[in-house]
Amino acid sequence: MNAPTPDFKELTGRMRRELTRLARLRRVVRVLLVIVYSATLLWFAFCLFGGYLLASADYTTYIHTSQYMLYGFILPP
Repeated sequence: MNAPTPDFKELTGRMRRELTRLARLRRVVRVLLVIVYSATLLWFAFCLFGGYLLASADYTTYIHTSQYMLYGFILPP
């Protein structure tokens, strides 16, 4: 009824590799989240204040750009 003793060095190495892999994945997810949140914030700011920028252009440019933006919101990707 003696159970074999585990190899702690091999177990420690496996755990260290898995923790390193998880830390790397967390870093990648953090970087991607920063990129997505920043892009979302910029898009939100453009949606709020972009009309002022477009209104400073001539009327036809404003109308065409507004239509393209509207199509971008209505049509799914």
